[in-house]
Amino acid sequence: MIGYSIAFATYLVLVFLIRRSLDVQESNPIVLTLSVGYWLRIVLSFFLRDIPFWSHGAGGDYAGYEYNAQDILIYWHQHGLEYVTRDKLPTILESSLPANIIALMSYLNGGYSRVAVEGLIAFCACMTCLMLYQLYIIYDPIRKISFRMMLFCLFGLTFLFYTSDLFKDAYVVFFVVGIFWASLRFIQAQSVLPGILFCLCCFVGLWNVRHYMVYPVMPIFTLGILGISFTDGKSRAVWVMTVMAVGVSLMPMLYDLLHENAEKTFEIASSEAWHRGLQEGGSGVDLGEYQSSVFSWPIKVIYTLFAPFPWQGGSLGFQIAKVELLVWYYCYYQAFAGLLFLNRRNRYFALAFLVFLVPAIFAYAVSFGNIGLIVRQRLPIMFVVSILAVWGMAQKPREIS
Repeated sequence: MIGYSIAFATYLVLVFLIRRSLDVQESNPIVLTLSVGYWLRIVLSFFLRDIPFWSHGAGGDYAGYEYNAQDILIYWHQHGLEYVTRDKLPTILESSLPANIIALMSYLNGGYSRVAVEGLIAFCACMTCLMLYQLYIIYDPIRKISFRMMLFCLFGLTFLFYTSDLFKDAYVVFFVVGIFWASLRFIQAQSVLPGILFCLCCFVGLWNVRHYMVYPVMPIFTLGILGISFTDGKSRAVWVMTVMAVGVSLMPMLYDLLHENAEKTFEIASSEAWHRGLQEGGSGVDLGEYQSSVFSWPIKVIYTLFAPFPWQGGSLGFQIAKVELLVWYYCYYQAFAGLLFLNRRNRYFALAFLVFLVPAIFAYAVSFGNIGLIVRQRLPIMFVVSILAVWGMAQKPREIS
């Protein structure tokens, strides 16, 4: 029963944040929409994992998190409540955050509660769409296009599936989009100090759920910090010098922390053994002799952004992904128009999108080897592209008039 109370309390926090973020008249339809998205995910969590969407049947990495959560509860019973990583328990997966969250909800509930954990996952999914909507409306004064795109992102089948069970994708998308959202708000000089604290929390969370994504989001965060607007040119100069001084002072510590991990991660992600493991799945892609060649990069990028292709066969989930991807193809086209608009209107914003998208696409293309995996991994890329798509579509009525 406590698990249901936790889920309801999480929902109330979601409603409060929506009301706080938007004016009353605009927040009403957003509250209704995100409420449906929240509770739909709760309902689906009861039975969705029993439906064999994929060729390998039901199942996923959530099983590993649930087993790890049991080990963490035992560890807490012996050593007290603390965040548990692989350094303390060798059996813990590298993505330690989902297991710790499951363990914490089980601890509060007095036993395992999928509803309590799913409540937090649904919260992250809905907050991601709220942040997207806030960015959509920057260059969409009418806001109808923004609302429709938010609906598509919130109820898109891939995002809905992977945020209606205990997968880690809701956390990843929330942290990545959150950093991007805050970085653009820095450029607008909005919520600077709270935004920095929020980004630091997102970086810590991202490190413990999909650590290699920390690297491609660091440039957009840096660009956002350096782009904070000031009315006084001297204030901007002082701010930039202060940021550079802090960055230089932290450089040795960050280098020691990140360099070895980044080098090791790249070696693993680009190794033949890694790609062979990915190719064993039902939607694995074998690039043959081009796997480790420089000529594989264009192919990997194309698969990362456009797979699965209409002519490819596969499971039910594979076919569903194709239908949804047709809409994303249209969004790519409109996103290009949005980027051209930004190049005329706000080149710093245009640079911000390129600084995020290029490293993110590179990060996923390096390790690409399985279409089913990339469909869920690329969600942060697609969501950021959706911002450009909204801006591109929103400008066309103006140009016609």
